[in-house]
Amino acid sequence: MKIAILILQLLISSFILMSQTNYQDSLFTLSQKSKKKDKVEILIKLSESFQKSDSSKCVEYAKDALNLSKEIKYKEGEAEAYLQLGRFYFQDSDRKHSSNIELSNEYYAFCLNTSKEINYFRGLAYSYFYYGAIAWRSNNLSQTLEYYLLSVDNALKINDLNIVSVAYNNIADIYFQNEQYDDAIEYYEKCIEYSTSEFTKGIAYLGMGTAQFKGGCKVKSQNNINTALEILKKVQQQDDYASVFLLFTYQALAELAIDRNDFEEAEKKLALAKNIEINFASTETLYWYAQLYFKEKNSDLAIKYAFEYLNQSLNDMKQWRVHVEKVTRAYLLLAQISESTNNYTEAYKFLTLHNLYSDSTISFNQSEKIIELTKLHEAEIKKHEIETNILKERTNNLSKKILISIIVVLILFVAFLASIIRYRIKIHKKDKLLLTKRLKIQQIEIHEKRLEQEKELEIQKKQKEISDLKLQTAQNQIVNQEKELLSNATHILHINQKLEEILIEAKKIQPYLNSEGKKLLLDLIRNFKIENENESWNDFKHKFDLLHANFYINLSEKYPSLTSTEKKICALLTIEMSTTEIASILSKSYNSMNVAISRIRQKTNCAETDDLKSLLKTIEK
Repeated sequence: MKIAILILQLLISSFILMSQTNYQDSLFTLSQKSKKKDKVEILIKLSESFQKSDSSKCVEYAKDALNLSKEIKYKEGEAEAYLQLGRFYFQDSDRKHSSNIELSNEYYAFCLNTSKEINYFRGLAYSYFYYGAIAWRSNNLSQTLEYYLLSVDNALKINDLNIVSVAYNNIADIYFQNEQYDDAIEYYEKCIEYSTSEFTKGIAYLGMGTAQFKGGCKVKSQNNINTALEILKKVQQQDDYASVFLLFTYQALAELAIDRNDFEEAEKKLALAKNIEINFASTETLYWYAQLYFKEKNSDLAIKYAFEYLNQSLNDMKQWRVHVEKVTRAYLLLAQISESTNNYTEAYKFLTLHNLYSDSTISFNQSEKIIELTKLHEAEIKKHEIETNILKERTNNLSKKILISIIVVLILFVAFLASIIRYRIKIHKKDKLLLTKRLKIQQIEIHEKRLEQEKELEIQKKQKEISDLKLQTAQNQIVNQEKELLSNATHILHINQKLEEILIEAKKIQPYLNSEGKKLLLDLIRNFKIENENESWNDFKHKFDLLHANFYINLSEKYPSLTSTEKKICALLTIEMSTTEIASILSKSYNSMNVAISRIRQKTNCAETDDLKSLLKTIEK
């Protein structure tokens, strides 16, 4: 009965935690009209609704939810999408796609990491829960318990009593599997305490009653299994999977009846179990009919039902890997029946098959090959028995000859051993000489390598000196160019001052001219100033660009609102020109220059002129 309950132990968790309905069309329509976060949740529900009916759509909607969550940076949606993908591949791995367990584990890891980033306790609870289920499947029970307890801790933080009760139920099943019935009963009681689902309570009462039966508390066992029966009957119409455990409950009651030799009651319970309308009800009932007739010592009927159960289980196993446990208990029961009829050859064969199918690495289609190997093994045993009898007869007739042969062999062996020792000594000497030569060669190689390293270090040192010299030369060139640029700017300043003096003198003849002469004089002065200013500035800009190649490009890209005059002011500020000097070079008044610099500071978000100069020095880098 324990194995019967554990066959669906991994599927139960998923069946309890999620449900499927026929509302995909309405969900799809709603997803087209919803906001992005709501759309993520609807896509996940759509994925869940196709969990069993259409695997491609299930994965498609889950991945759509994941991509949308990443796009809008909705971490909770990412965690739920990863959880749904992990859940799909986890359940799909129960079929023929056993490699999908790796994909499932990968998605649960993404869900766990995402949930940790945002303290999303639901994601943490479910990730740890399914980690526990994966560890359980790998038979790593200590890690399974650790993950389920972590799942409980996080579920309690959000008061998700559903997953708490299911985790406690699974922990109880693990202790039951290891025949630690007291611990199993303790966790079944916790499951009942926290459960908000009558269905889950029914399963827990069934498990607790079974554990009590195995532990020897048969009265309590009967009461708890009857309680499970009452609960599961009530919820049978509400929950499709209640029928599965109703079947197990009737089988448990049949097992109790068989134990107290009430075979009539056992047959009644098995008849009720057989009438439950689920796919494998008749298959599971076959096993208990075989047990019933085995207890009644009706070996013919027991073997008949056991073989029918075995054949059906082998067919089921081709679709779902978890049914391998049904195959193993079928072979174990056949071995027990064969042993009770003193058919030890058959018992050995069935026990061998039981042990082989208990190994999780066995192929699904190897049963015929295993039977063939078992027959060959039996033939080898018979052959060995015949040879042993012949050897005993020869030993009795030829004992003296054998003794002489043994002595001769011993002498030859001693001689052979002595020759081997001499050969080993000779080889050892050769090896020692060879080792000495190798050591000398290694010493020479080490010395040569050391010389090469020293040469390489010397070359590197010289290269560094050359690079340092080049760097110093380049720095000197930059300094000289800076000096030349400053000198050029100073020269421009000097020329502008002289020019200003000349123009002032020229303006003195203005009162002596008529209106047309005054106009020609003013035009001549203005054109001369513009031509001189452009020629001086172009010469300065050419040298400035050589030294600060990317300055104007970077300045225009970073502050496109600056005018050409403001850019000129920025260039002159870069070479540490004062406001007065810049005003003179650009033929502007001091006040207008202050206003211009103030506008530049506003456009570059600099509070002080010193801050502006520091900013401008970083522009070309």
